[in-house]
Amino acid sequence: VTEVNGTTNPDRTNYYETVPSNQLETALWLESDRMGYLLQPPIGKDGKPVEFKVSLANQIEVVRNERRQNYDNQPYGKMRFVLSAAMYPEKHPYRYLTIGKHEDLAAASVNDVMAFFKTWYVPANATVAIVGDFDVAATKKLVDKWFGKFPKSAKPKPVAVPAPTQKAIEVSVDDGFAKLRRVQFVWHSPANYGEGDAELDFVGEALGSEGTGRLYKALVYDRPLAQSVGAFQGGSTFSGQFSIVVTLRGDANLDEVKKIVAAEVAKITKETLTQKEFDRVIAANESAKIRGLETTMGRAQQLQTFNHYLGDPNKITWDLDRYRKTTLEKIRVTAAQYLRPDRMVTAITNPAAAGGKP
Repeated sequence: VTEVNGTTNPDRTNYYETVPSNQLETALWLESDRMGYLLQPPIGKDGKPVEFKVSLANQIEVVRNERRQNYDNQPYGKMRFVLSAAMYPEKHPYRYLTIGKHEDLAAASVNDVMAFFKTWYVPANATVAIVGDFDVAATKKLVDKWFGKFPKSAKPKPVAVPAPTQKAIEVSVDDGFAKLRRVQFVWHSPANYGEGDAELDFVGEALGSEGTGRLYKALVYDRPLAQSVGAFQGGSTFSGQFSIVVTLRGDANLDEVKKIVAAEVAKITKETLTQKEFDRVIAANESAKIRGLETTMGRAQQLQTFNHYLGDPNKITWDLDRYRKTTLEKIRVTAAQYLRPDRMVTAITNPAAAGGKP
């Protein structure tokens, strides 16, 4: 095995292995065991079953340590939680990050975990993507061998929750790990692959692309105000977020940065992009798609992504056409629809005083 892991985002969990083709059945056996028998008591080093609560306690600490490492003790990690709370009300599925809260992780019971697994991690709710050097007919037999005898299960029905109506607010945190101030401007935006999603990708590139982006030029090149600038559209199943992130230089004037960002965003909602900006995004998008298909893992992820969000793994041409066939005016209209100043969350991270606690 060259890699074996799993990831979770607000919409799905995926497990994956990269193995030699002659070990494909081993990988299928591993995933079959995970899907069908994860809730059986694990076997300890002495060959005897281990109480599930002991195994669960171990995994809870693994996740909590992951949170400490990747969120709690990382520069700007604290703001991720504050921003989500500012963007989404209680009971909205996107309010809390997938890593979870320490108090919820510590309180999770065996029954909680089992019920969640039995609802969501069932065959009816899973897809398998196999990419590489294999015989199709023989592989289908292997899939049937390892997955075909599972009892019939029910596919859960997610409840679609729209993005809330956002009012303009400003939030801030003091961060003991951050060395520079950072300001983020965030709006609710379309879902992944939804209407307007591609158009806001154009806007993000036009504003924040390194070297050519309008905000990059204004804040990094023309004035010594920012260390870095980025702008991007990120969609999930129900809705997304459009974000502009500016990491300020030490002595930069925050109010001046806010005015420049507001002016550039307003301009992009009133005037169309240039043809050169449009063509640059098309070229960058298509080259990124090609690079993403160079590895077997990249191909598998692309197939699964299309299948998960669109219900059809054969959507690559459709996806490229979202960008090829849109118009400059549609991009402007989409920006004007979503990037409204009265619906913007401004999130400011301030470095804590030396020796201060994060």
